[in-house]
Amino acid sequence: MRRSFLQRHSLVLVVYGMILVLMFIGAMNSERFLSLRNLTNVLRQAAYLGTAALGEMLVILTAGIDLSIGSLVNFVSWSQPFLWTGIRIMSGWQ
Repeated sequence: MRRSFLQRHSLVLVVYGMILVLMFIGAMNSERFLSLRNLTNVLRQAAYLGTAALGEMLVILTAGIDLSIGSLVNFVSWSQPFLWTGIRIMSGWQ
């Protein structure tokens, strides 16, 4: 017996519905929520996680090793501010 589209994808549709409800509530509470500037900032902040997720997906699909993305993101999040500001972490760095 074939299940209908709604039966097969009910959980995904519920998640998308909740996202739309939350976006509607946010838009009603703030005039800047759906502004181009805010949406650009959200996409910019999520870009590195999306890039890491795509890389991990490619590694898993090609039956490669697991890169332990959590540890890598943690290390980069810790070290990046030091590299941006020029603070020396180790005394041997120029």
